[in-house]
Amino acid sequence: MTAFFNFEKHGSFLLRKKKYFFSAAKKYFRENPGAVFVVGFQVLLLSCAGLLALGNSSLAEEVANVAYFLLVAGVVLYLYSSFQNRKKHDDLA
Repeated sequence: MTAFFNFEKHGSFLLRKKKYFFSAAKKYFRENPGAVFVVGFQVLLLSCAGLLALGNSSLAEEVANVAYFLLVAGVVLYLYSSFQNRKKHDDLA
């Protein structure tokens, strides 16, 4: 009987890919501080959809309000980092 996935052959490759993914994500979130808030917004928005599907509209509305504030915070941080990057770039030129 052959296994569908041979971990001895492909396991180290998957571990390298996983390590690369997490290091790239860590670098991205470090360079873009607003991304954490935008991802939080997306998660809460999906949970709002689930709550609405279950019929709990009052809780979904409160979660949507929190999600909106996370989106605002994320956009403000993106703007701030954008101006900081532009300022660094202008100083180098």
